[in-house]
Amino acid sequence: MVILINERIKFEVKKMKPFITLCMIIKDEEKVLRRCLDSVKGIVDEVVIVDTGSRDNSKKIAKEYTNKVYDFQWVNDFSKARNFAASKASGEWILALDADEYVDRSNLKDMKEQIKNDEDAYDIYSVKILNFSGWNGQFTSQHYHERIYKNDGNIRYSRPIHEQLIKNQSKGKEFIESISKLIIYHSGYLTQTFKEKEKSKRNMNILKEEIKKTSNPFDYFNLANEYSATQEYEKALRYYKKAFQLKSNIHLSWVSYTVIQIIHTLNELERFRDSLVVVKDAMNIWCKSPELKFLKGYIYYLQHRYDDAIKELIELTQDKERYDKPLMSLDYLYSNPYELLGEIYYIKSEYKNAMNKFTKVLSYNRNNLAILKKILYILNRTNSPEELADYISAQGFIKSSNDILQLVRILIENAQFKLAKIFISSFDGKEVIKNAYLLKIYILENNINKIEKIIDKMRSKELIYIIKKGYFDFYDVIILKLLVRNIKFDINISKSHDEHLQMNKFIDFVINNNSYEKIEEKYFINMLEKCLQYRQFDIFEKLTFQKYCTGISHINGKIGNLLVKYDFIEIAIEFYKEIKNIHTCDSETVFNIVNVLYQKEAYDDALVTALRSLETGHNDFRIFKIVMELLYRKKEFKDLEEVIKLALNYYPDSFWIKKMYINS
Repeated sequence: MVILINERIKFEVKKMKPFITLCMIIKDEEKVLRRCLDSVKGIVDEVVIVDTGSRDNSKKIAKEYTNKVYDFQWVNDFSKARNFAASKASGEWILALDADEYVDRSNLKDMKEQIKNDEDAYDIYSVKILNFSGWNGQFTSQHYHERIYKNDGNIRYSRPIHEQLIKNQSKGKEFIESISKLIIYHSGYLTQTFKEKEKSKRNMNILKEEIKKTSNPFDYFNLANEYSATQEYEKALRYYKKAFQLKSNIHLSWVSYTVIQIIHTLNELERFRDSLVVVKDAMNIWCKSPELKFLKGYIYYLQHRYDDAIKELIELTQDKERYDKPLMSLDYLYSNPYELLGEIYYIKSEYKNAMNKFTKVLSYNRNNLAILKKILYILNRTNSPEELADYISAQGFIKSSNDILQLVRILIENAQFKLAKIFISSFDGKEVIKNAYLLKIYILENNINKIEKIIDKMRSKELIYIIKKGYFDFYDVIILKLLVRNIKFDINISKSHDEHLQMNKFIDFVINNNSYEKIEEKYFINMLEKCLQYRQFDIFEKLTFQKYCTGISHINGKIGNLLVKYDFIEIAIEFYKEIKNIHTCDSETVFNIVNVLYQKEAYDDALVTALRSLETGHNDFRIFKIVMELLYRKKEFKDLEEVIKLALNYYPDSFWIKKMYINS
């Protein structure tokens, strides 16, 4: 009878307890916190939020959702903060989320039912985490992590960073784990988000302290990730290699990630031959990985070996069953190959093939604005703005005011101002934001009257606002100042945009014609590109004359490349003619010069220039290809054979070169 009473009491207590508690630790997360909490509101039974020192409105926002908001003094240890949060939870289960994560509400309900139906069969559940990266979330990767666990005192977090769940000492048998239905969406790797957080330095310090204690290879892997995020690729490569060398088991999930990251890092360092060696070795271990097959094609693309890349990527897309074991993401099977194929066809001006591949990408990921931009550029060649507007509406790209802004931005970059006007007119957000985009459109139209009307109404703080929010950059402001000389606001970007003094020097140089011994080359080139985007050719011409006063008169090659990019070939030729010795230029400039001659059917000049560039150490695949095609055209097979042998020294695995050798 006593046993029955005790069991009844336990049952009643269990009924009174919350079923699942969300536990979070936060610091300065006001931009994303609401999204996370809204995604779980009313589904989780309790919310515990621990703040580790926010200076923004994070705590105020948190208190709108729960009265269980606690302060915790940061001690460089994520586990201690998470365990403190767990100590305040009263639910039977704990769900751990970060502020830059969120869930699908229906999926969360399914997860909750799954745990109830399992009737305490498991102690811990792993969940799939889908990471969005890039500027607009167009890239994804995925991994599994333990995020749901019993709140019974037997489980706690360990490790000060990249924390993991472990069993408390002397608490009985090992865990029983399962995989939850839950998918967590993580936006913390988005480029702008990562820049804003600036937490890499903190993470590095914690990891270095851990490495001193244990030399854990997983810590070396995570330290390498931090260096990669800050673009310190030599250091990143060193620690990725160290992590791989110290691994205890090649089948640990992070080991394959390490190999993929080694390949990416070598690519960033332009060590493509080394990168291909790693790919080849890795394919012997993970032969069914779509990532490795894709990366092989991607490296060929980076080497400008477009035909070789197409061969690899088509093999991947046509034999999906052979590559059906992703290490990171299914994107490498269903999206990335089509995107890269589309990009290659786009470069080759094979627009029909490019459209075919790009539309496949958009059917898989509607957020890929880079692809949408290229699609609209291609369609603009044969369709009116009204027809394009109908296409955009029919495809369902516009679901929010933010979608309108994203679309208008890429239309302006494409110089499709008529289409941009159609969509910005439907924007119902802040007037200052709408005016920012209207100004851009009127600059494209060179409509000074309408520019002046908006400027007359705009206050300095509104300009600062649109710059800080990224709707305008300082090149936009300079062009405005040049077009409207009586503009009322003062341009002092360093105060509003926290930019270097060099930017203000450049502004003074462009607007006031003040001479400086040295102007930053990158600002000059970026400004010229903005002029081409806006079709402000008078300003472009003025700036190119001014370059002689700045110590950067040597950049004719880069100006020529810029003009080639925007298809102003004849003007590009004039700048290339000013180069005293083209063989001292970079390979991109040399290729553009050779290719311009080739496209204009000046075959003898193209061949002589290309052969001299090969003699002076330029080994760009595209130059080799033009030389081989010209020698084949001229039936100079002996010289062709010599060039093929030279090319194979640099590109020994090139299918295209070997095919040329057979045909010759």
